[in-house]
Amino acid sequence: MMHLLEAPGPVALQVITFVGNFEANPFVVPQEDLTFLALPIEVPLELYQILLPHELTHVVHHSFGKLTPSWERSIAQVVLEEGLATRVSQQLFPGQPETRYIEMQQSPGWLARCREQSAEIFAGILPFLSEDQSEVVFQFTMGQGTTALEREAYFVGWELVGRLLQDGRSFAELARIPAEDLPRFVRTHLQKLL
Repeated sequence: MMHLLEAPGPVALQVITFVGNFEANPFVVPQEDLTFLALPIEVPLELYQILLPHELTHVVHHSFGKLTPSWERSIAQVVLEEGLATRVSQQLFPGQPETRYIEMQQSPGWLARCREQSAEIFAGILPFLSEDQSEVVFQFTMGQGTTALEREAYFVGWELVGRLLQDGRSFAELARIPAEDLPRFVRTHLQKLL
């Protein structure tokens, strides 16, 4: 993953484990000087093959991407972060069904439902790309977006970064887009998917 993102050097992080809600949801908590990678212990070992590179991509991306180290960040930043993380996992461990990289195990069929409503999801998220309030971030990551489907920012990121990679962009190039440029960048390229 470090080579895909062309990381300039080692990255400092602290790994913590916890007992969660049995939802297989590791996460990253970026701080100013150190990033924490939180791993729930109830995640089945075989899922870590996909989840660990996903979360480590966030750690590396935050460390040199000059991104806001906060839960409250633009929806465009969330879209790009999650798109990069899911596609890095796919690149590192190819050959799996694509649902394995993006779909939560407790939501079978989610990717297909998103694809059926992709135009509505893309159009619905556009006005929110610059928004960074906690409730808006929650709406597009854990809550129901504008189409009543959960995790719409993940779907948009999966599709958008997938298209950008097909069009010749590199992981490293995408990871270096400054946070302030992300709303315009994501909007421009997302409109091409409509």
